[in-house]
Amino acid sequence: MLITVWDNGVGISRECIEKYFECPPQDMDDTEVEHIGIYNIRKRLSYLYNDQYRLEVKSVPGEGCTILLALALKTS
Repeated sequence: MLITVWDNGVGISRECIEKYFECPPQDMDDTEVEHIGIYNIRKRLSYLYNDQYRLEVKSVPGEGCTILLALALKTS
């Protein structure tokens, strides 16, 4: 399943993308996290899907950003 969210806001800096979207969630210290929503989503995705998900961020400062979430669907 693919979910895409985009906006035309201020965008996200490269440093913020690296810190909150590319650093493995288990390496993040939950006592020092500024963006707790992103942190919680990544921890839950990691717990539920292990390595069977992808979260990508593309941003252009001043023009907005796009976030893509790809989930492996479980079949029984």
